[in-house]
Amino acid sequence: MEFFCGLDVAIEETAVCVVDDRGEVHLTVKVATEPEALFAVLKPFVARLRRVGHEAGSLSPWLHPELLKLGLPVICLETQHVRAAMSAQRNKTDEKDALGIAHIMRTGWFRAAHVKSEECYRMRLLLTHRRNLKRKFLDLENAVRHSLKSFGIKLGGTSRGRFDQAVREAAADNPLTAELTSRRWQSGTSIDVKGRISKAGDADVRRALYEAASGLMTRFKGKDKVKTWGQQIAKRSCHRKAVVAVARKLAVIMHAMWSDGTFYVGDAAEAETDAAKRAQIKARKHLGAHA
Repeated sequence: MEFFCGLDVAIEETAVCVVDDRGEVHLTVKVATEPEALFAVLKPFVARLRRVGHEAGSLSPWLHPELLKLGLPVICLETQHVRAAMSAQRNKTDEKDALGIAHIMRTGWFRAAHVKSEECYRMRLLLTHRRNLKRKFLDLENAVRHSLKSFGIKLGGTSRGRFDQAVREAAADNPLTAELTSRRWQSGTSIDVKGRISKAGDADVRRALYEAASGLMTRFKGKDKVKTWGQQIAKRSCHRKAVVAVARKLAVIMHAMWSDGTFYVGDAAEAETDAAKRAQIKARKHLGAHA
């Protein structure tokens, strides 16, 4: 006889349900959401415990690796797939959700979700908080602009880097409005990602690719095949569509680099030419030193 377990994870407590290969329930209990507590209640079934399932959630990056370290055959489930599988149940409770996940584990009708490494989650959180700070900065900037309008002060088009100084200069003669001034400063520009593309997948990855593509198209001064290709698209269509196309191209290139471990050379011919020029300059300097 084999056993299958479903976990309905919450912040404080987790509903646990264990069924056998015939669908009979052998355990229904709630325990603290701690790896050691979960292992303690499942320990009698470990020898014949085939799969332990839980939905992907905010606690998954921490709970999933810890359960694996304890030797449990844990599987992180794709959330939409689980919801579709249990959509027919009339009453929704933690115990019933755990039972439903246990039966999904028993039947094998599930789709596993990939749990990223801790380093990936740390980088993701860093980018998420950076985006949140940018939004807060924009909110404060707009609030300052709106407040100054009440006193007839119009800032107009001011760059992000000069906003602080522009506000101080505009409100320097008024002791009341001088204290509305924001002291924060942040590099970068606000980006509104809109396009006729699918919104499936990781939003942070799409945002990072768009920012990288925009930087390549507008700030990078060197020559590059992808940049040239994007500029041609911009001439035929528009700049925003070109940036979206370049972002997709960057994703394809990085995936290829990740797969075979090669390095990207934007313009191989130009790179060789630059290398030859540098070699000639170095040789001339060497000859001049010995002349």
